[in-house]
Amino acid sequence: MEFKDIDISLRKFSERHDLINHALESCRNAIKSCLEENPDEGYPLDETELRFDKQELVFNHHFYNTPYIKTQIGLYQLVKGIASEDDSDKYGYYILDTDEKGNHFDDSLVYENKNNS
Repeated sequence: MEFKDIDISLRKFSERHDLINHALESCRNAIKSCLEENPDEGYPLDETELRFDKQELVFNHHFYNTPYIKTQIGLYQLVKGIASEDDSDKYGYYILDTDEKGNHFDDSLVYENKNNS
């Protein structure tokens, strides 16, 4: 199987399981929970733009025996209601991990800049 075939198969899998939309919704929930626990971290959702960044297939991992897909959402601060078109307003990211059956088994919310409030 060539990379092109793998790419097509993975895109179909992502669409069938609606991975990007699940990651966006899970990201919103994670931000809300984080702000409830740590109000001084990150930005509220109405000051944040969520953007799909990428998806990666992890197929050779020392801890997990089966491959999985990481869907990453970028977090961008809105300034006067607008986010930059580049990464200059990016303050973090969210990753949702999905197994070969389409089940989400792990996620992480990462703030890259400690001075973001």
